[in-house]
Amino acid sequence: MDSVSFRMAGSGNWQKLLPDEEARSLYARIYPEGVFLRQVDDHLRDVITSWQKAGIATIVNQRLVPLGPIMTDRDIDILVPWFQDISTCMCQAVSRCLADYRLLAESLCGGIAAPKHKVDNLVTILTCGEALDMWTFTKLRQELLGPHPVRGSAGRFFFWGYAFSNGPKRIFGVTTYGGIKKTRLSVIRSHGLDRGSMPALLRQESVLNYLTGLCLSDEAALRGYQTPHEVKETARSLRRVGLLMPEEPPRLAIPVLSDRDMEKAAHLHNKVSADITSDFATRMGKLQRAISRCSFAECSPRDVLAMMFHLPYSYAADALVLTGAIPEFPQQAGGEWGVWLRLAEE
Repeated sequence: MDSVSFRMAGSGNWQKLLPDEEARSLYARIYPEGVFLRQVDDHLRDVITSWQKAGIATIVNQRLVPLGPIMTDRDIDILVPWFQDISTCMCQAVSRCLADYRLLAESLCGGIAAPKHKVDNLVTILTCGEALDMWTFTKLRQELLGPHPVRGSAGRFFFWGYAFSNGPKRIFGVTTYGGIKKTRLSVIRSHGLDRGSMPALLRQESVLNYLTGLCLSDEAALRGYQTPHEVKETARSLRRVGLLMPEEPPRLAIPVLSDRDMEKAAHLHNKVSADITSDFATRMGKLQRAISRCSFAECSPRDVLAMMFHLPYSYAADALVLTGAIPEFPQQAGGEWGVWLRLAEE
């Protein structure tokens, strides 16, 4: 494999396990058959130990064997019929609720006079970011996958990789910043989508404190232990990436969904996630037979199933865009697309 795009779902950082290009190249080299330990440079032994502790590799008869699945072009070819079946189910589940999602988005954006681009953006957030990804994956964990695997000091997450040239165009996922804070900011990531400086900005705790303060009108959180000059610089940076409106005083330029708003969306998300989870379980026998022919047949079953959920919903996004159900994914975007903030109420 020339290159692997590693993925995770959960909390933590897979890069702690694959900290540099040498470690990533080694993992790609040992996939899927493994290699004898004597073929691995001694200075990589600490990395290998971290892989063992995290459950993404094991040692069998002096061979280093990977446990994290990697999807290849050959695997895609084997799985095409299953991908078509499950992604069709995903599209149908969303389409059955699409009119209600659009009505809800219009309501949350201010009514029927709301700008179309804002409504379209919120429809994408609700259907792709919330329903297809976060809510359905939560339900799958509850009913099929179990909790996120522990990965040592790297965190708790499912782990897999992509190494194919074919496949869905709009490979996407959601990154959420803020952890257990009262505000959690979520961002849709997508293959080929340039988010500019926004991800680096959102990894700064002072920035998240500022956003929390802005939502809660909390002066202490708004300052976030910054000097007045630093507060102004934070606001200026957030305006540059489109998270704040251009005018003073500072106001968020992204959708803010309160607990009350999410109650309105919950019954739609529950319908979508229940339909998809049921269909996923019904097709499990067919999926397992297909997996037995794939490169990851001997990999961690839970990581395999996590990967087998995330890739089909990207096929579903392709279909939803092609039918006009949701707008096209951009190639470059700041806060104007696929970014929203969840506000927990007291």
